[in-house]
Amino acid sequence: MSNLTTYHTESIQGIPVGVPNKVSKQEKTHYVSYNNYDRAEYGCDTTALYINETSQFLILNGNHSSGYDGCDSLQDCVDYFYENVEQANFRSEHGTIFKFNDGKAEYVKGGY
Repeated sequence: MSNLTTYHTESIQGIPVGVPNKVSKQEKTHYVSYNNYDRAEYGCDTTALYINETSQFLILNGNHSSGYDGCDSLQDCVDYFYENVEQANFRSEHGTIFKFNDGKAEYVKGGY
């Protein structure tokens, strides 16, 4: 497994700092990212399945990178998420998608 890294930027004492997430699986349709840096935002380490089609983050508490390693397709990843849904993070977007209605952004039922 190769660990790619993506970054987001935080300001620490006024200095912009790149903070990495470890991407363990990256496909055209989705990627899996382990985040052990943003515990204040999520409450713990998290593993996110990001789905390109719906721009959804399906987020599990803890490190599930090895669990997702056995997945060969997006459907396998979605199945893995729902097999472990009792560990879903409160910020997970499962069952909802973000879209614009009459120019107003909102979450609506849909997606995975």
